[in-house]
Amino acid sequence: MSYPIKSPAARPVRPPVDSSELVRVFRRECGGDPVLRSIGAELVRTWPEDASSVTPKMIVEEVLVRAHDYYLRLWAPRSKFEKLAMLQLAQEGVVNPHCEEALRVLVAKGLVKQDPNFLLMNESFRLFLLRVPNRADVLAVEQEGENLWSSLRGTVWVGLIVLTAFVAMTQQQVLQGFEAALPLVGGGLTAAGKLYDLMKTAWASPGKTAQSA
Repeated sequence: MSYPIKSPAARPVRPPVDSSELVRVFRRECGGDPVLRSIGAELVRTWPEDASSVTPKMIVEEVLVRAHDYYLRLWAPRSKFEKLAMLQLAQEGVVNPHCEEALRVLVAKGLVKQDPNFLLMNESFRLFLLRVPNRADVLAVEQEGENLWSSLRGTVWVGLIVLTAFVAMTQQQVLQGFEAALPLVGGGLTAAGKLYDLMKTAWASPGKTAQSA
């Protein structure tokens, strides 16, 4: 009696792993900082030999877990404007122009890079910023700054209006004073003319007397 031969169950075919892409992810996440390089080296040592299921997202998440405390130490001492700049980059990819000085400090610290646009040091740090505690308090600084600028702008406009009115009133008073002084000036010129004529006559009189003698 013969039995049908069962073919072995077909195993699911996995797409080939792009090892070069994984290497690039490791370099982006761990290549620019000594602490992160040590984390990356430890991650490679503990990674399973069969890396067929490894994805770039898994690498980023694993680096984030292992570097969380380190990222907290990088975050904590930064000023409120530096924190605001990093959160804006994490959420929107752009930074308020008022944070330009803060960006220069962050670039010098290695937390932000310019290539050519401003970017955070790596993707895991960006995810950390999106989950950092008290993020809303830091973002409120931007709103406070906008409110302050609006208040200052209103004050400047009021000051300009008052200054313009003062200048206009002052000019009007000067003109009125000048118009009032014109008759006095005219009278003074007339008197000066008469005085000059008298002096001229007096200077001429001795000469005439001498000629008659």
